[in-house]
Amino acid sequence: KEVINLSEYLNLRIVFFEDIAISKSILLEHTVTPDLAIYMSKVELQRIIDNTLSNAIKYSFFQGKIEIKLLLKDEGHCVMSFQDYGQGIKDLYKVFQRFEREDSVQGGFGLGLNIVQNICNKNDVDLEVRSLENKGSTFLYQFHLDKKKWLDRVDGGKV
Repeated sequence: KEVINLSEYLNLRIVFFEDIAISKSILLEHTVTPDLAIYMSKVELQRIIDNTLSNAIKYSFFQGKIEIKLLLKDEGHCVMSFQDYGQGIKDLYKVFQRFEREDSVQGGFGLGLNIVQNICNKNDVDLEVRSLENKGSTFLYQFHLDKKKWLDRVDGGKV
C-alpha cells in the first residue's frame, strides 16, 4: 500500500480509456476534485477504476455518455462515481457472483465485479450500485482519505 493522489491517478485512467470510448462514440464527462489522497495498493485501485470504466463503456449505448466524478464527501472521505446511461443491470446481486455475466455476447469471464467487490471489502471502501434496465448504472465508491495528507491540507500544506 502507498499514498496515492487519487485525483491525478483517476485523470490518468480516464485519458487511457478515452480512445476506447471514442471508438464507440461515447463521451467521458469528468469532474475531479484535485489533490484527494488515499492509502491503498495502486494495482488494486487500478482494478477498481479500469473494471468499472471498461464495463461502463462496454454496456453503454452507441453515442452515449459516461459521467465520472471524484468529490469530497466530508473531512475524512471522498466519493468516486461512474454513471452510464446504457443497458443497466438486471440482477444486482448476481453480477457480483463469480463467473456471472449479464450478457454473454459482450465477452469476459464474469470475474471483474467479484474481484472489485473483494478489493473494496479488503480496503474498507464502501461500494454502492444503482441500476435500472435500459436506463443505466451508477457505481459509487467511498474511500477514506489519507489522514496525514488531509491534515497537511488543513494546515495549509500541499498534498
